[in-house]
Amino acid sequence: MRNRIVALALAAAWTLAGCTTPAPTPAPGATVGTGTAPAGTTAPAATATPTTSSPTAATGSPSPSGGATSQGPIVLSGTSIGGRQLRRAGVAEVNPMLVAKLGRAKVADPQLCESADDRSQLAVVDHSWPGLTVRYGSSGGAAVVVGWTVDLARIPEGVRLADGLAWRPAFATLERLPDVETDTADGRRTVTLTRRHLSWSGPAGATRPDTLSGGAILACAEG
Repeated sequence: MRNRIVALALAAAWTLAGCTTPAPTPAPGATVGTGTAPAGTTAPAATATPTTSSPTAATGSPSPSGGATSQGPIVLSGTSIGGRQLRRAGVAEVNPMLVAKLGRAKVADPQLCESADDRSQLAVVDHSWPGLTVRYGSSGGAAVVVGWTVDLARIPEGVRLADGLAWRPAFATLERLPDVETDTADGRRTVTLTRRHLSWSGPAGATRPDTLSGGAILACAEG
């Protein structure tokens, strides 16, 4: 069993090692709505055709439904990131969207984790940006996104919480909502909206949380 677990961790390390996709650059000659050429590129020569502003871009491929463009926010829910479903969407689908919005990620070493939902073991790699950590997990196959965590003291710009929910409501407010579970352990208070798969946590004596997590609840081995 231990050999299998170690193999899973190594598989995840190899799978996720190349996932810090750099932000995409516009294709040569592509029109930029602001009229300003991106850094490091040469603006196209002026033509005789007058330029007019347009509310929609005339070039480029349409973004997937529920996703995010460079202008729109990335929406987080307990079951998705930018419309990509947790436990289904792969690294290659999710990570480029995040990198385009937030920049290059810091990639942690793989760690062994156990899902609280089904007790399955996963090799997990965290990709982090200031204020946001996204977790990718593998049980031997392709790595998929399994969850995310936001530091509520520094919520990233360009990221929004789904369904109009507040980022940092009072614990008392959360506990009055339906389908709620509460827990206090190791000096931390946690309130989970079970149907939404969202968990707010903070110091046991605090009135408001300092952390919000969505997706699978994982217990990870230390070290």
